[in-house]
Amino acid sequence: MRTKCEREISHLIENGLSSSGKIKILRLFLINPDRLFTRYKLGKKVPLRPVDIRSDVKILVELG
Repeated sequence: MRTKCEREISHLIENGLSSSGKIKILRLFLINPDRLFTRYKLGKKVPLRPVDIRSDVKILVELG
């Protein structure tokens, strides 16, 4: 049986990594830790639709 903490961690991981778009955005951030990206620049680097970038970034920001 999983503890409450384990369930919360699983929920965060599933929400944070549930799409390849979020993984691509996270990879870009990890490779470039000292750079800031606008949604426009993210779109140039990560081949996603603007609405998907906006949604994925919103979720990642909410997760911290």
